[in-house]
Amino acid sequence: MAERTASGVGGLLVAGQRIQLGRPHAHQVVTAHPDDSVIRVFHGDDLITTVPRTTAKGVVVHKSGEYNKRKIVEGRRQATV
Repeated sequence: MAERTASGVGGLLVAGQRIQLGRPHAHQVVTAHPDDSVIRVFHGDDLITTVPRTTAKGVVVHKSGEYNKRKIVEGRRQATV
């Protein structure tokens, strides 16, 4: 399982594979569930898409960029206080 933030045009990268969700999903935090043959992408409990898996790479980063942005912003707030 991997959490990702979709780009400004609704794309993301999971296990070395680029997945396009479309502009309606831009900037949303989604969860990808890679299996042996497919990758399923969810927003909350809603299935957005299922794509065939074209790579054998594993998931390296499990948290989304949004998670990391919050950590950085919180760290900056503490440093300025």
